[in-house]
Amino acid sequence: MSATAWPPSLHSIGSKALGGAEPWVQRFAGALSERGAPAAVAVRAGGALAQLDLGGLPVHALPFRSVRDLWSRRAVRRAFQQTQPDIVQTYMDRATRLTRLAAG
Repeated sequence: MSATAWPPSLHSIGSKALGGAEPWVQRFAGALSERGAPAAVAVRAGGALAQLDLGGLPVHALPFRSVRDLWSRRAVRRAFQQTQPDIVQTYMDRATRLTRLAAG
């Protein structure tokens, strides 16, 4: 598949500290970028991942405070509207539970 045929993606992770998923997101999103695939990353504002080099990818720093936090849900929705991804990949529980996409 050529790089121009890759659909845009958004990778969302809401953790505070670094564990196994955070370095994976950094490597995976970086690899997509190196191959010319349009990708963006949504991370927890002030979290450890927000401090790392994400290879020049667009980074959306979101609250990701709790799974019941309406402010965070709105921020996630805005990130989707700005990036308009065809693929949304969430990592860890918080980002997954805050992700609400319309059918279709």
